[in-house]
Amino acid sequence: MDDSFSYLRPLYDAIASQKKPRNLKSFVTWEFKPRLYNGTLFAIGASLAALGHADELSPQGFLKRKTKFAPKPEATATAIGKIQAGLLESESGSITGETLCLTALLDKSKLLKDFFSKDELEALKKRIEEARSSEAYAMAKDVIDVISAGAAVAG
Repeated sequence: MDDSFSYLRPLYDAIASQKKPRNLKSFVTWEFKPRLYNGTLFAIGASLAALGHADELSPQGFLKRKTKFAPKPEATATAIGKIQAGLLESESGSITGETLCLTALLDKSKLLKDFFSKDELEALKKRIEEARSSEAYAMAKDVIDVISAGAAVAG
């Protein structure tokens, strides 16, 4: 595994150790071990904190033992800017699969409404639907289909 993706090590190890093949949905919806989910979230959060995109929040209270991470406002603004540029500003421009998947996740979690107007949200949803029918986004389409079907990421 490439070191630039070390934040995905827990997920990579889980996939590599499977005795039988699993489908994409089982990994996107975390239909397997919560420990893997927590390990992957921690690795991603620690990676974002190391890059300066998130702050590590120390555990609060007597029973809370998990370290949590909070995105820095400028990192959030950058991500929202990428969504705007990729999905709203360039009608015929190239959209990355990552941008599509992030947009679908934020839409499903109802967080997009905090950053976009009603008209912009409608345009975003239209662009996601267009991408779902495009062969250029086959892998992203699978992820978006799982997200749209209501698969919730356990928390």
